[in-house]
Amino acid sequence: MKDMAIAAGVAVATMTLTLMLFWPAGLSAVDSPKGPAGILNSPTLAAEGCRVSVRSAQEKYKPDGLANLELTVVNTTDKTVTLTASLRMSATAKASPMSRMMPAAREIWHGEFPLTLEPGQSCVVPILPQAKLTAGSTVSVSLTVGKETIQAAGFAVDGAEKAPPKVPSVKGGAAQSPGK
Repeated sequence: MKDMAIAAGVAVATMTLTLMLFWPAGLSAVDSPKGPAGILNSPTLAAEGCRVSVRSAQEKYKPDGLANLELTVVNTTDKTVTLTASLRMSATAKASPMSRMMPAAREIWHGEFPLTLEPGQSCVVPILPQAKLTAGSTVSVSLTVGKETIQAAGFAVDGAEKAPPKVPSVKGGAAQSPGK
């Protein structure tokens, strides 16, 4: 019995020491010093000696509006770089609550942007794709430079929920159309 008490005491002491040494200090999500909430850095593609990224230039998108994107390229080399950045926008319609499958994404726009940058030069290219945005859809933007591709940006398009259709009233056992 004495041996069991010693083993249990050693186990508790070891567990306490381990937790004290290896417990992460900053587990609190409240008052995080890492910066303002809601701001995410956009993914960056490193290709051909440059850092290339795309971000949405606005926070909200309205139905039937146009996207507003910014392509940022930074030449990190000590020589002139010529590259072509290809962007593809795909939209996924809102899923029906009655469907068992997610709707397939469809390409709504693509464009290619040839750029030449001097050593250390950076540039921001505003991009206004000519594609109407559908209410309630989710849009993703992929970026390709050379053989490298990333999912560079994404956003949701505002869309009001449609009210369910009104059921015609029944009088005398027959449905009445709204105009009668």
